[in-house]
Amino acid sequence: MVSLPVQEAKRSLEALRKGVPCPGHVEALSVGQQDELARLLGALRQASGGTSQVLFVRGDWGAGKSHLLLRCQEEAFRAGFLASFITLSSRETSLEDLGSVYKRMVRNLSSLDLAAGAAFPNLIASCVSFIRQEAEPLLDEPCKHGLTYRTCAHTCLAELLSQKLLGQVKKQDWCLTTAMNILVRANLFNDDVLWALACDWLAGQALTRTELELMRMRAPSFPKLVAGIRQRDIVSVLQQFSGWARLVGYSGIVLFLDEAESIPTISSTRAMLKAYLNFARILGSVRQAGHIVFVYSTTPTFYDDLDSSFLQHLRGRPELDQFVHFVETTLSSCTVSLRRLTYDQLVECGRKIAGIAYQAAGGRLTTSIWHQIRPRAEHLAGAVQSRTAWTPRHFVTEWVRILDTLL
Repeated sequence: MVSLPVQEAKRSLEALRKGVPCPGHVEALSVGQQDELARLLGALRQASGGTSQVLFVRGDWGAGKSHLLLRCQEEAFRAGFLASFITLSSRETSLEDLGSVYKRMVRNLSSLDLAAGAAFPNLIASCVSFIRQEAEPLLDEPCKHGLTYRTCAHTCLAELLSQKLLGQVKKQDWCLTTAMNILVRANLFNDDVLWALACDWLAGQALTRTELELMRMRAPSFPKLVAGIRQRDIVSVLQQFSGWARLVGYSGIVLFLDEAESIPTISSTRAMLKAYLNFARILGSVRQAGHIVFVYSTTPTFYDDLDSSFLQHLRGRPELDQFVHFVETTLSSCTVSLRRLTYDQLVECGRKIAGIAYQAAGGRLTTSIWHQIRPRAEHLAGAVQSRTAWTPRHFVTEWVRILDTLL
């Protein structure tokens, strides 16, 4: 059993009271799901080799989807991936608004040694540092009118280098490529204001009118850059970020979308169609790029809805033709269906949670203590097994409540 400091054990136990695993402690609490995890790990290996992967994790509410995704995230970190875990909900991050998905993706990007909020700035700084290192030998070469690249304020060196090093990009990626050019230029000429504003813009933060004027002064192409950013362009960030990640040594990017509420629960048909359209855009972007794993966790409601007459509404729209074709031909083969935990697995889960609870109380779960409380864990596991509506989340929250009374 894993040994945790008291404060870490308390943090983990507090998360378990809400029925969710604590990031960083997921593997220590895992039982079962070996086949499902193996499928996700296979996708990581494929993406590391350059082939993007799309997987859907299907399970009822409380069946352990979020737990499996967080466990896969820990494995992705060990495999050298950047990862972003996004919980979809109508209140904060909705598929109706790709802008909110983009901002959350950037904000939640993390790695093995960088927490959410630090990984994205580090990725940008690392890319610019790499490009500058490549540019340094060329800075004193003649440019135009007898000037050198180092002294010419309007040099195209940044643009040439970023195109060379990041690869020729498609037209729809122009905005992000230009953003990287501006960042490289700001770094080459030590323009801290330009650097800060460009980083804020790239992270999805709105700029004030004064800030936009400053950007116009330092980067004349910026007004066009801002005008070019529309929701239809945001999906290309996955392709571009993946290239930047590979440039500085990461294996790729994993994007986890975890449903807090299903698309079919959206009341408005118009809003539902928009959500499906945006979902199709993200899916299409991932499938065209390389070194990306896209994992979407959902309930059977998502599948029931796509099997119903609502699919006819999607089929009648040209922009959703590819998505409909994917649903009809590929969706089932990309789906990982969670199986119910067995009685023995639930009891083992209870033992692991009890170990954390006793550590949080400053003690240790000994063999004799476990033998005393095991019958209660077995009784609860039997109750969960006998009620089809009960899930592992019910077991976890109820077992933590029982442990609170015992401690």
